[in-house]
Amino acid sequence: MDFVIGLLIAWSVGKANRVGKQINGLTDQALDLAVDRVWNIVAAKLGSTNPAIGRLVAEAQRGDVSPRTRADAQRVIDEAVAADPQFGAALREAASPVAQTSSQRSNTRQFAGVSLEGASVAGSVDIRNKSKIVNYASKHPGVTIVAVIVVIILAGLVIGRLTGMGSATESASGLGPGRSETNSPSGSARPRGRTTTDSSAIIGTWTASDATGTKTFSSSGGRCDGFYYYQGKPLDIGGPMICVISGKADADGRYSLVVTQSPNRSTYKVEFSDADHAVVFDSAGTRLYELERF
Repeated sequence: MDFVIGLLIAWSVGKANRVGKQINGLTDQALDLAVDRVWNIVAAKLGSTNPAIGRLVAEAQRGDVSPRTRADAQRVIDEAVAADPQFGAALREAASPVAQTSSQRSNTRQFAGVSLEGASVAGSVDIRNKSKIVNYASKHPGVTIVAVIVVIILAGLVIGRLTGMGSATESASGLGPGRSETNSPSGSARPRGRTTTDSSAIIGTWTASDATGTKTFSSSGGRCDGFYYYQGKPLDIGGPMICVISGKADADGRYSLVVTQSPNRSTYKVEFSDADHAVVFDSAGTRLYELERF
């Protein structure tokens, strides 16, 4: 379980300070997701205010974790795993590395004091032997050209058919390009479709659908209020709360929202239906609440 300590330290130092690093075979976005999952599991089991874990987070944020602090945190986690095997299984699953596309192995490296000996890394692979397809194409160029033309024609027919089906669906539903479907037969409800609303729309004051009061957002990287949730409920331990929202949406049209109230920090997803309405999800994709501009 020594890799858990490395992930907790990586969570503490923040995303910007772990760019390009690798822990337990995890890098970049996979590492960001893993550190959030591991922190949430540890915090739920041991409590975010556990003395050993809290000291580890505080020293990591200062950039100097002592061997004693590391050992104390490791002992606390090992004892919890010994007492609760399901806790250990959850940690291992949360920190499991993604499949690597290269069989090359890296040299010994370290991040946050955790040895990365033998960790898989992606690298270029020199393929010297031609495949059977390439050999066949070089020997039968005429057949190959005909086959390529047939594939292109078939692909064009499939795309044309799909485009026609899409147009027919729009016509049947009464929706044209750029129009959103409403949740009410009367059409008075707010559209819930995906939009191109910029993430800066989150700046302002909001009311939450879970009746937890108003939430405010001053600027990305600035003060905010009411956005930190723990186990599906808002949590405020006192002190400044800082919110950072990504400038670009992911493939699902959702922006990443990182909320920090030291030593607590968690990542959420925000999806806008328009500039005055948004839905907030936790890091696992579970819907938490909706926001309506105040």
